[in-house]
Amino acid sequence: MNPTQPSSSPSPVNPSDAVTSRGVEGTHQAPAQLDGRIDWRPVMLEVAKYWYIPALTIGYGVHRLFRRYVPRRSAPWTSLRLSELYISGGLGCSLAMKGVADMVRAYKDDDLAAVAVAGSHVSSASIRQSVLRCRDAVQDGQARELACAIRSSSYTDSLRAKLLWWHYHIWVDKATYDAFATAIVHHSLQADPSWTPHHLTDFDICTTFIARCASKRPRHISNSIWGAFAASIPIEIYMRRRAIYLPMNVVQRVLLGLIIYCDGAFTYHTIHPLQDIQDKHQVATAVMRVFGNMEEEIAKKRAVYAPLWFLL
Repeated sequence: MNPTQPSSSPSPVNPSDAVTSRGVEGTHQAPAQLDGRIDWRPVMLEVAKYWYIPALTIGYGVHRLFRRYVPRRSAPWTSLRLSELYISGGLGCSLAMKGVADMVRAYKDDDLAAVAVAGSHVSSASIRQSVLRCRDAVQDGQARELACAIRSSSYTDSLRAKLLWWHYHIWVDKATYDAFATAIVHHSLQADPSWTPHHLTDFDICTTFIARCASKRPRHISNSIWGAFAASIPIEIYMRRRAIYLPMNVVQRVLLGLIIYCDGAFTYHTIHPLQDIQDKHQVATAVMRVFGNMEEEIAKKRAVYAPLWFLL
């Protein structure tokens, strides 16, 4: 053999290199279950998110089976089919769960948690009155002027913007909104005379949320719709016997849709806009100037909603 010719014998392989190469090659492969068991936790979490779908499906099947062997003897209360009722219930549950998820998301955020706790604070009559009856804020002309600018900040010339503004503010009377907006602006100006909102729409969202939590108008609207739906039942039964029940079919379906939206989706369309706040820290600082330090209340709320973090 020529001593200058390189040897053709294979070079020894480092075991660690072999393991590394196998690990790189298998990067895109699913991790093997060494014990042969399947991890059901992700599946159970998804089932927990959408628990109402199997629950309503089972309820619908049992209800159909019950009606097959026990026919209805009295006149039906509504013209809605059984499947429509259960689908409506599923839609209401879906919107309600979205609202709970948004609530959990707000409490996980340090700044939005302060706004959410302030909304729960105003349900107390004493706290609400102490904020609304702040005489210094009422007499502050600069604060009132800035509060008016905040309210109209999202009202633009486009029809879509006008409809959204109307939909978001219809749940709160103007007096309550102006009182909370003036109080927030007044306390911020007292802490810093050069204070100015970075985004007026941020404070419009914040003020509307707090005012909706304090206002009784949403409950009045919901009670009115429920009352109209209850009143439609005897009218529908009376008209069904005369084969002229088609108008009531439309009325009852519209009322049911309003009930789902006003009750099932109330939390969702109340707290979901908080995610659109751009400068969360400035809003949270302004809110805490009005309601004080809320760290203890935030910790309590997070402990309550901690078991529901899987909804995110």
